[in-house]
Amino acid sequence: MSAKAKQSNKSADKNTNDRNDAASKENYAEKANPQWKLISHEQINTLLDLTVEQVQFQFEEILVLKNYQTCVKEAALLDYFVSGFWWAREMNYSCQQISFVMALLQLLLDNIREKQMPFGDNLNEFAKLISGTRQSLSPEVDSLFDAEQAMSITDYLKCSLFQNYRLYEFLFNQPREELLLGKKRTIEVISSADFVAPLEEGMNTDVYLHYMTPVEHHEE
Repeated sequence: MSAKAKQSNKSADKNTNDRNDAASKENYAEKANPQWKLISHEQINTLLDLTVEQVQFQFEEILVLKNYQTCVKEAALLDYFVSGFWWAREMNYSCQQISFVMALLQLLLDNIREKQMPFGDNLNEFAKLISGTRQSLSPEVDSLFDAEQAMSITDYLKCSLFQNYRLYEFLFNQPREELLLGKKRTIEVISSADFVAPLEEGMNTDVYLHYMTPVEHHEE
């Protein structure tokens, strides 16, 4: 094999290795700092300029919640995600940071809904993820959150989800009977006359004396 061919093979191998390394780093970054799949960073940036009422309307469509006004589960989901987004917005997080917070909320809730994960296991899952955000993916890139921000997220999840864990477990895992909103009853009543008797106060005196008291009037 000529020197030129060997050099070409080395270049091809190097390019392949570089692509594999890049893919490996991307997979690691996705696991360490997951992003919410339902909306892009551009959509998050648009939501940042809206009022909380407008954000709620957008989340109704994003989460496909059509019965949130009558369904307790859908109402809880809407409140859960809108509150989480608005909190992250108030913390002045970047789009990437907000997307991570939303992905974290989604993961922890899915662990309850789909995996019926116990409190301790879900808390450990959260601890692993939040600690991963403190690690820099490369010397040139800062970690996703600093220590203070990571503590703020921990405090928020503690108050919003973990302190109400049993409630979320009951809401999403316990079957409930349909609420009885009405009941048909049959009540027997005395049949009324064909014509309702008029009030005496509204009758002419002559008519009253002639028709209502004919005997008394005749005796007079």
